[in-house]
Amino acid sequence: MLVSRLKNPLAGTACVVAAAALIWWLWWVIMGHASSWAMLHLPYGYHLVVEHLAGCIFLLCAGVAYHRWIAPIGLGCVRQRSSVLPAVAVLAVYTIEFGYGKLTGQSPETWVINLLHQPLWQLITVFITILVLAPIGEEILFRGVLLNVFRTTHAWTLWVGVVIISLVFASVHSQYQNLSTLAEMVALSGIFAWARIRSGGLLLPILLHSFASVLGTVFSLI
Repeated sequence: MLVSRLKNPLAGTACVVAAAALIWWLWWVIMGHASSWAMLHLPYGYHLVVEHLAGCIFLLCAGVAYHRWIAPIGLGCVRQRSSVLPAVAVLAVYTIEFGYGKLTGQSPETWVINLLHQPLWQLITVFITILVLAPIGEEILFRGVLLNVFRTTHAWTLWVGVVIISLVFASVHSQYQNLSTLAEMVALSGIFAWARIRSGGLLLPILLHSFASVLGTVFSLI
């Protein structure tokens, strides 16, 4: 557990970093192979749910072992006091980005528009992906496994990690083209990490991630 890292910093840190690197690499490989298989064998539009389902199943399994043997990434406690401010912050980010887009006449994200104009069954799988699978998988990976790499006896290292992970999180979402959307991803990642620290677990970040997906869908359709 992470406690052993504090007693034996060098060995503990090496273990946490190695676990994070391995889980990240395996997640990337599994997602890529699942997407390639779906593109070859299923109608267009199903690859997103297949790749995220594969990634989510892997991260749930890896997360249980990680939580038990490497470092804690529990659910935490979701209370009104700990959840309202991050939720308001998520709403504020989407409102600001939407207002910026309207003021500047910025074109909506093509990827999002295409995603929301799939046939019915593909659209259902899209919503399963963005509301359930992506929030669970990405929060386990980014706000769980990767954020723990920066957790030390010094509080500042954790916040450095929040910044670094936010940039990585935005870069992974390469389907977005607008700079304002990428800035939005950085801000949202920071809020999710803040919620993770504030609540002591991943449940609040997962719920906020799903809430962000709902807001993104609504604002895209306005």
